[in-house]
Amino acid sequence: MKDLKYTLKRIVTAENGAQALWQTWCKVLWRDYLYLAVSFAAAAAMMLLVCRKVIVPMFGAVASAGGGLPATYSVAEYVILFTLLALVLAIAIFCSLRAHKAMRRVVMGYEKKEMSRERHTLLLAENTILTLIAIGVAFLPALVLFVSAVAAENSLMGSVAQASATGVQTMPSWAVTSFCTTTVLGMLFLECVLTFVRLAFRRI
Repeated sequence: MKDLKYTLKRIVTAENGAQALWQTWCKVLWRDYLYLAVSFAAAAAMMLLVCRKVIVPMFGAVASAGGGLPATYSVAEYVILFTLLALVLAIAIFCSLRAHKAMRRVVMGYEKKEMSRERHTLLLAENTILTLIAIGVAFLPALVLFVSAVAAENSLMGSVAQASATGVQTMPSWAVTSFCTTTVLGMLFLECVLTFVRLAFRRI
């Protein structure tokens, strides 16, 4: 814990009237981190749409009469849907690489700490636990909304077999907005934690 406390103190404490390190890094990283968070939220929203409107009907009552894609959309609409999904996933991957390079430029500006093997192993274990906790805190609200939306769609398909999934709204607009917002905030939080984890191995 000593290394984590040292890193946190160095990041948030300004010395000699200078700007705190986190403020300096925000000016460099905020744009790439925000692009990644927004693109990841867009990809997650598209995955939610595909699950609700394609995967659930495919395995539900709508698709019980035969195999293949359900008659939720026309062929052209399916092409557009999957094209948009591929596009947002590609953008999210691109933004992820860009954010990683930006973070790497910041982290590589500091020398690695000299530490024993035991100390390095302990710090690695602490950072692994911290990262897992951060992932849970960041994405648990979005996961709950995702599962709730898919369950609601599945319930609808099971009770109203002839209903058109495009004509029935099972997830209100506020829920979609909440899902996207929590995903963006969760990704931003996780990016900050991962940056902190990388810096814990550096001499700041």
